[in-house]
Amino acid sequence: GDIEVVMAAFGVPKGEIMTFQHLVKGAPKISAFLALSSEEAQVEERMKQLYSATDKPGAIREALRLRAGTLNEAFRIMDSSKNKSLSMAELEEGLRKLRVEWQAITGF
Repeated sequence: GDIEVVMAAFGVPKGEIMTFQHLVKGAPKISAFLALSSEEAQVEERMKQLYSATDKPGAIREALRLRAGTLNEAFRIMDSSKNKSLSMAELEEGLRKLRVEWQAITGF
């Protein structure tokens, strides 16, 4: 399904599970947007700006940071089985739970 495209964008080979390393590979060490206030209106405005980003994995990472505070926390929330990896189902459910509109960001 479409979530496979998201996993592939992060470098996860087809049929494999996503690890935290897949999520953070290529991510800047410190978010350029950490200086933003966490007020909901500003978060929502920033989320809308991510829809037009050309770096789709980067945009999803930034959306996860905006929603969870850090990529570590986002991964912890999405890893419902607590096995330090994400299945397609966990990724899809985690993105939904964190209110990351990955379809709007990726165009899929």
